[in-house]
Amino acid sequence: MVSAFWHGFYYAYYIAFFFSAIYCEIAKDIYKARSLFHFIPGPLRMLIANILTFVGCNYQFVVINALTGANLLVFFNATHWFMIILPPVALALVKGLGLSKIARKIEQK
Repeated sequence: MVSAFWHGFYYAYYIAFFFSAIYCEIAKDIYKARSLFHFIPGPLRMLIANILTFVGCNYQFVVINALTGANLLVFFNATHWFMIILPPVALALVKGLGLSKIARKIEQK
């Protein structure tokens, strides 16, 4: 939020940086649960991670560049609000299912 304040008073900054924090939390928990994803071949795992990272970052950069509310609504409507709805749902699933705790138990065996 400090970074959003530093950049200016456009609320697009606050939205983008808020969702960046959610992405970081999801990434941290999925990284901790990496032992659950060993059924996916290593190169494919890296490719999927990179693609998801680029999609999330590019979406947030467009939000930052939109600045005004009218531009944001046009963009959100054009993308069916998927990156506004998906991160909180993914965070709730990752935290609710306790993936990192399950992975830690598996790794301790």
